[in-house]
Amino acid sequence: MHITILTIGSRGDVQPYVALGMGLQAAGHQVCVGTEADYETFVTGCGLEYARLPGNTRQKHNDSAWKHYLNHETGNIISSIRQGMKFVIPGLRELLDVSWQVCQNTEAIICMPQVPSGYLIAKTLGIPFISVWATPNTPTTAFAHPYLTSELPLGILNRLSYPFVDLLCIQYWGPVLDQWQRETLQRPPQPLKALKEFYSQPIPTLYGYSPTLLPKPTDWGDNIHVPGFWFLDQQSDWQPSSQLTDFLAAGTPPVYVGFGSAVWEDPQRITEMILAAVQQSGQRAILDLCWGGLTDADLPDTILKVESKDAPHRWLLPRMAAAIHHGGAGTIGAVARAGIPSMVIPSYYDHTFWGRQVAKRGAGLPPQRLKQLSVNKLARQIRFLATDSNLRQRAKAVGESVRAERGVERAVEIILDHLPVERSLKIPVPGGSP
Repeated sequence: MHITILTIGSRGDVQPYVALGMGLQAAGHQVCVGTEADYETFVTGCGLEYARLPGNTRQKHNDSAWKHYLNHETGNIISSIRQGMKFVIPGLRELLDVSWQVCQNTEAIICMPQVPSGYLIAKTLGIPFISVWATPNTPTTAFAHPYLTSELPLGILNRLSYPFVDLLCIQYWGPVLDQWQRETLQRPPQPLKALKEFYSQPIPTLYGYSPTLLPKPTDWGDNIHVPGFWFLDQQSDWQPSSQLTDFLAAGTPPVYVGFGSAVWEDPQRITEMILAAVQQSGQRAILDLCWGGLTDADLPDTILKVESKDAPHRWLLPRMAAAIHHGGAGTIGAVARAGIPSMVIPSYYDHTFWGRQVAKRGAGLPPQRLKQLSVNKLARQIRFLATDSNLRQRAKAVGESVRAERGVERAVEIILDHLPVERSLKIPVPGGSP
C-alpha cells in the first residue's frame, strides 16, 4: 500500500512522522512524506519518498514580526489565535493546492491537524484517513485544549474548550478552505458541518506522546490511541567531538539549556541571564544554540556551547544532570526518555501544557515564562533541578517507563489495524529497540 504522510513545522514536528514512516515502510509499505523543502535531504536520507509542501518554518521563526508575536503572547486565546492566523492565512491556499496534488496517487493519508486538507482530500478520493498529532486535540473533560495557557476549573469547560478553539480558527481560515473546496474538490463548503462530522465520526487518531506523561482520558473512544513517543533511532557513524567528551569528563554532569525552534526578540539578553544564572548556581552547563534562542558568547570553562546537529539529543541528554528547554513536544519526549529533571520556558501555545504535564508527574518544575524569571530565581531553579534527589528519582522512573513503550512499533500495529491491508505477525522497527 502507498501511504502519504503530510506534516509541516520545525524539525521536532517533522521527525516523529519520519520515524513513523520508517516503521510503516519496514512493515512492507511504500511511504511518501510531504513536508517543507528544508527536510528533503532528511526524509530521503531515511529511505522514504519525499514530496515538497510549501512553507519555511525556520524562515518564519526568524521574522521579526513572528518573534514579537511569540514574545508578547498575553495568554488571551482569542487574541493569540487572531494574531497567529496573520502568519498562517497568506500561505494556506498554496498548502491546500499542493497537498491535493501530492495525494493524487496514494492509497491512504496520515496527516497532522496543521495541514487541514488531509481529511477532506481522503474523503474526496475515497481512501482511508488517519489523524496523527504530537499534542492532544480531541475533546475531553480531563484537561483543557493545549492552546489554553491556563487550566480550567470544571471538566465540562475543558471539553468545550476544543470546539471553542476550532471555531476560532475556522473564523479565519474557513473562507480560504471554502473557496478551495468549491474550486478544487468540487464540494459544497460546509465548515461547521465538516467540524461536527470530524468530531462525531470514529476517525482513527494517534497521538505520538507517552501515556506515562499524559494517560489516555477515560472519555476518549476506542478509535483514539496513545502508543508512546515516536523516536527516530537511526544507526549512524556519528561520533561526539573530543571537545564535548573532554568537557563531560572534566566534572559533574552539566545542565542542558536549549530552546529548539523557539526564538526571542532579544536573544543576547536571554543568553546573558542564563550564563549569569548558571554561574551563580554553581553548576556546569551545555548551551545548545538551536535556531537562535541563544546567541554565541564568550563562555567560562564551566559552560560549553554546541549545536543540535553536533550533539543528538539521544546521545547527549542522558549524560546531563537536568534540562531547561522550550517545551516542544519533540524535546519533551527526548528529555523524558533520558530520565532527567527539567523545566520549560515556553514560547508557543502548547509548550506551557507540556511543561505542566512534566511537573504533574513529579519529573520537573512548573513552567516559567521568560518574563517571570530573574537571574536569582533561575539560579535557584537550576541548582534544585541538578541536585534534588527526589526529583531526580521521579524523572528516572519516568524515563524507564517511556523507554519501555515501543511507540513506533505500537503505532504501526494500530495503523495497520485501521487499513485494509493484510498484516504480518511481526513488525520490524528501524533502529532496533527504543
